[in-house]
Amino acid sequence: MSYRRYPVLIETAGARKRAGFSAAAGEEPSHITMKLREKGWMPYRVRFDPAAEAWVVSVIDWQSAA
Repeated sequence: MSYRRYPVLIETAGARKRAGFSAAAGEEPSHITMKLREKGWMPYRVRFDPAAEAWVVSVIDWQSAA
């Protein structure tokens, strides 16, 4: 059985961009967090947004904060 996959969006300072991978709606948020950490991001909030049909990950973006 195949499961529908949803895009993972990175949210920084109100802007959202694609993370480059997708995840199922039932994915553990910790798995998404680990994938983003491997890419160099510092996620602090991971949530599934049914209205956007996507995972939304808020990250600390030290470059834009400087």
